[in-house]
Amino acid sequence: MTDRDTHFADFAKLLWHDLAEELGSYIDRDGFSRTYAEHPECERIITQRAYDLVGHVLNSLVNDHLSIDYDLHYWPNEQLIDEYIPDLTQWPTKDELQ
Repeated sequence: MTDRDTHFADFAKLLWHDLAEELGSYIDRDGFSRTYAEHPECERIITQRAYDLVGHVLNSLVNDHLSIDYDLHYWPNEQLIDEYIPDLTQWPTKDELQ
C-alpha cells in the first residue's frame, strides 16, 4: 500500500460512516439486503481521492494562483502531504470552522 492508500484513511472512515448512516441499506444484485457499512473498498477510494484532492490543491497554490512561497515548487506533493497535512481523525466543531 502507498501513502495515497492510507494517509487519509481516518477521514475516509468518518465520511463513509456519515454516508452509511444517511443511506441506510440497499438490495444487492442477488436480492440480499446490505448495509453501506459493509464496503471497505469505498473507504479506500475515498482515501485515495482525498489524497488526490490535496495534491491538486497544493499544485494550485504554487502555480501562481496565490503568492505561496516559491520554495514549495521544489518539494514533491507526497512530502508536503506526509509532513504537513495530517489525517482528519474527527470532524471539526462549528467553532473550529469559523
